[in-house]
Amino acid sequence: MTSHDKTRKVTMKDVARQARVALGTVSRIVNGNATVTPELRKHVETVIDQLGYRPNPTARTLRTNRTNAIGIIVTDLRQPIAARLAAAASEVVRGRGFAPIVGDFLGDTRSEETLLRFMAERGVDGLLLTISSDEDPVLLEMIEGLDIPIVLWERDAAGRFPSVRSDHRLGARLAAASLIGLRRRVLLVAGHEQTWVGREQVAGVQEGLADQAALAVEHTGRFSPDRLAVALVGPDRPDAVIANIHDIPAIMVTIARSGLSCPADISVISIGDDPFLEIASPAISAIRLRPDLVGVMAAQALIARLDHKKARPAPTSELVIYGAAECAGDQMGAACPPAAPRYGPGGCAAHRQRPLPEARRWTQSRLLRAVKAYFRDGLLPETVLCRAGPRETDDRLPAIVAAIKGVDTDIARQAIFDRLEAMRERTPRGRTRWQTSSVKMLLERAERLGLLSIPR
Repeated sequence: MTSHDKTRKVTMKDVARQARVALGTVSRIVNGNATVTPELRKHVETVIDQLGYRPNPTARTLRTNRTNAIGIIVTDLRQPIAARLAAAASEVVRGRGFAPIVGDFLGDTRSEETLLRFMAERGVDGLLLTISSDEDPVLLEMIEGLDIPIVLWERDAAGRFPSVRSDHRLGARLAAASLIGLRRRVLLVAGHEQTWVGREQVAGVQEGLADQAALAVEHTGRFSPDRLAVALVGPDRPDAVIANIHDIPAIMVTIARSGLSCPADISVISIGDDPFLEIASPAISAIRLRPDLVGVMAAQALIARLDHKKARPAPTSELVIYGAAECAGDQMGAACPPAAPRYGPGGCAAHRQRPLPEARRWTQSRLLRAVKAYFRDGLLPETVLCRAGPRETDDRLPAIVAAIKGVDTDIARQAIFDRLEAMRERTPRGRTRWQTSSVKMLLERAERLGLLSIPR
């Protein structure tokens, strides 16, 4: 290049000429189009680096009406679950050529509103959101007024926005069921009060305890270690605590300062896992969730909405991650068996269509059309269109039975089915009355699945 060429700004045409490819090929590579072969992409990117080409973001925005930026908002990035959600989603959007803009609002509603408006003013192409309340009509109307494609995670706005959520009810139920017969007073520090997480965790623990232990409930944001310290020296102190992982450190410190021993005096179960739980002394039981899977699927759903934005409106949908909760250990001395059904690599997502009006019952053809539409929008994997092979029924019941047996290896089958009836669990055939033969079958199946080891 001449000295004049070196002072001139490098253009996309210069890259195409130097790389000996079409201008459209360079454009597709610069814009993150996935239709270019890896070898050609690498060759063109090498030329881009050699020439020092830098795309003009302003021109691109005017041309495409996109900023190639996606906003990612969580409650508190210091929380392990929120950090993993944001990290997993960021990796997905970066891989599709978008720049993630990540923020949190620390549970403050004014900061939340400011952050939402900031994202809108920056012209982000879409938003992945955890909101402070999915019951606040003013907040939901404000979000709708942003006129930005949105996917919620770990929130349920009654169908107003697409959402991806964990099965928190199952996780909380498993945690509570492991305490039956061993503890009498349970304190649950549930998720935020006006959110899907908080509601489902309360319901799950109530189902798991089945009125066989007293339950007190506090919520993140209102929970106070000082109040816990007072309760721990009172006559009706809790002898078990179930809490989300971000509250576990404060709970353990409060227990230690109260002079109580864990697990001799009080059991602690974390909803959410982290390496620090294993190195704690003693190790803390945990219900393992899959925030990484939630983050990935939420990001994929949002990108699918952006890709089809001009073609057709994306449907309002809900994705609930099932089989994404398992018990990772037990402070009562027995190993708590894995409770996650074996749905294959990465867990399983089950799609839940909101119920149709009474006059529009589902038919086979209507269901097939709906599934194909959700597949086109990227909300369901292609495998749902394949013919299902022979497989056993849901693994949830064997997992629950294995959890009960794992806590008390000497428990009789009669006691297990009494426990299942108290939990209002239905039999594999959907009946309400249990028989010891059904429990025997589930125990044998749990053993085949590797959830339980039955002495011979």
